Amino acid sequence: IQKMYEKYLSKNKFIKFQKTINDGKNIYWMVGILISSKSNITKNVLSKKLKKNGIETRNFFMSMREQPCLKKFFSKKKNLTPNSNFLWKNGIYLPSSHNLNEKKIKYICNVIKNIFS
Repeated sequence: IQKMYEKYLSKNKFIKFQKTINDGKNIYWMVGILISSKSNITKNVLSKKLKKNGIETRNFFMSMREQPCLKKFFSKKKNLTPNSNFLWKNGIYLPSSHNLNEKKIKYICNVIKNIFS
């Protein structure tokens, strides 16, 4: 599924995909994208516009330090997890159901392209 998303969105300069590291093979259970901070579209705006088109997304996971139920266990110092905070602020998961076919993925990608244009 990720390869199909990459096929249709690879030319979008505001979207980055997860990459395989050190010749390993990733088994993606979700397709995550990062929205560039240089874009005038935020992940929240993108998610809302996709939802209006019948496309549901999910946010990347929040840092454990920021989880409301766990905050009391961590220091009150700010931004101790900058990478996790960046991912939370800029990342969303695209639909990745086993019943998605190329036609549906192409539709999702076209909606995304239109949002960024």
